[in-house]
Amino acid sequence: MLENPSTVQLDHRILATTTCFSVLSLFAYARSGRVAAALPANVRKGVHGLLHVTLAQAGALALLTTALILGQRLRIPKSLLATLNKRVQAAAKSSAASTASKTATR
Repeated sequence: MLENPSTVQLDHRILATTTCFSVLSLFAYARSGRVAAALPANVRKGVHGLLHVTLAQAGALALLTTALILGQRLRIPKSLLATLNKRVQAAAKSSAASTASKTATR
């Protein structure tokens, strides 16, 4: 199970998602009136720290996903570049030929 890199990434993301929802639910539960009064200040600081780290990781994952999607959509295949280059060269040749024929007739 840990030999396949894709499986390791999937396991890591599932663990991160579970941790995120666990911390968010603990944060919401800790904000309720009875629990907030019973929790020591250090525990509240710890929950806030975990929430901050979890949200930072979620933001980093969103940024990475956006960058990968944009990179994939902006990629131009080499075959398309070669075709465009040939068409530009052909258009330049025909433009040069038409300009030469116009100057020769004057």
